[in-house]
Amino acid sequence: MLKDGLYEQVINRSLDNELAVTDKLIQTAAIDPAEAAKVLAQYITGIVEKGLQNVRDNGGDVSSQVELVNKIISSVVSETQEDGFDSMSVAERAEMLLALMERKNSIQALNEKAEIIYCTKLTFYRSNTRAADVYGAEKRDSLLRPH
Repeated sequence: MLKDGLYEQVINRSLDNELAVTDKLIQTAAIDPAEAAKVLAQYITGIVEKGLQNVRDNGGDVSSQVELVNKIISSVVSETQEDGFDSMSVAERAEMLLALMERKNSIQALNEKAEIIYCTKLTFYRSNTRAADVYGAEKRDSLLRPH
C-alpha cells in the first residue's frame, strides 16, 4: 500500500499497478530527457545490486556475479552498437586496482613486497593524528608499509 508523501521515483510496473488501483490524488511528470540517463542509471543501480546480492545469496560466488555484470554490459553493447563498451567488461580475475606506482625513484623499488595501505579519516584519528590534519580530505591517503 502506498503511503502519502512526496516522491521522486521512477514508476516501474509494480508501482504502476498500485497507482492504477488507488483512489489517492496522484501527480506524475515525464522523466526529463536532459536528466534521463542519470535518473535511469540511478534506478538500475539498485536493481543490479539486488540482483548481484541474489546471485550471492543463492550460492553464487564472485565469478557468478561478474558473469551477470558482463551479460548486462553485453546487452548495452548490443543495444548501443558501441564496441567501446565491450572493453568495460569485468576481467575474469575479478580484482580491483588499488594503486599504481612507478618502480623507479619510488620507495616501492626498494622492496618489491611493499604493500600499499589506505588510511581513512577514522584510521588517522585512531593513530593519534590530529583530526584537523585530515578533516576535509576527500581522497584516501596512502602509506607504504614494507612486509
